[in-house]
Amino acid sequence: MKHLNLLLPILFMAVSMPMTATDIGGTVTTNVTLSLAGSPYVLTSDYTIPDGFTLTVEPGVEINFNNYDKDILVAGTLIAIGTALDSIRFTNGSIYGGGSLVLQASTNSHSLSYCRFENLGFFSLSAYDTGLRLEDTALSMDHCSFDNCGLSGVVHMKANASVLSNIGANNSVDIVELIPATLDRTCTWPNIDPDGFTYKMTDDQICPLAETLTIEAGVDIDMNNYYVDLQIQGELIAIGNISDSITFSSSHLNYGGGSVVLLDGSTAAFSYAGFSNLGFFALSDFDTGLYVEESDLIMDRCSFFNCGLNGVRSITADASAVSGLGGNNE
Repeated sequence: MKHLNLLLPILFMAVSMPMTATDIGGTVTTNVTLSLAGSPYVLTSDYTIPDGFTLTVEPGVEINFNNYDKDILVAGTLIAIGTALDSIRFTNGSIYGGGSLVLQASTNSHSLSYCRFENLGFFSLSAYDTGLRLEDTALSMDHCSFDNCGLSGVVHMKANASVLSNIGANNSVDIVELIPATLDRTCTWPNIDPDGFTYKMTDDQICPLAETLTIEAGVDIDMNNYYVDLQIQGELIAIGNISDSITFSSSHLNYGGGSVVLLDGSTAAFSYAGFSNLGFFALSDFDTGLYVEESDLIMDRCSFFNCGLNGVRSITADASAVSGLGGNNE
């Protein structure tokens, strides 16, 4: 019994002692695997994965960004596949939060599953102001969560609007800020969090001729200021349902949002879509919630609230485009 009593403090110390951290930083020149045995990993500088190399992160690994000025920059390929029992953590150990995970423009494809992003990109001097920045590159993402990321702790992701199609519906995210762009391919804005989230537009998004933008049921689009418009030259499909409508609105308290604009030759179908607080500021380009030129439009079960100058101009439409308006709109 005496020998057992002597061993107990040693065993307690072995269990309670913190794991030794592994420093990482700089630019890699070979494929890298961050193994569970080396976790936690601490960024000592930006960690750059050039095109042609792959960073693989094992289940259970923790990566500590250590300060707001340290980012992981991936031009190569990132594979971070956790499990329900062993998630991967991207976190920080500073009162200023960490930097960001940036998937840079490339032809590569990335995979994130069961990853947790915590306290990243929320300090005002952070280079990217978000937890995850997705540029023009392919990403498959599911069962990932974001907590206190981005300015004010709510802009969890910033993303190129053309490359969202492969993001799954089982993530936990508040706001995905869309990087201003012309959509250069047919794409979908998926409902990536069924508990509710927002795509935030800070500048125009343009769907060009010959391309199709599909907005899934349950999606909320925040057209954040009076000069922010969703302009459709190609095709827009926004089909909600009775339990999951699609919302085009503005969270800007003073100036409202811009307008959904269907330009000449475009095609659009709306069902169970709501338009609110759009186009009512005098400097708005279109002064309405929905602006329709010579477009092929089908609309039913849609509603408008406080749209257009003085909140009363819901739709401005070319006379040739109104035949597709159903009788169940408000």
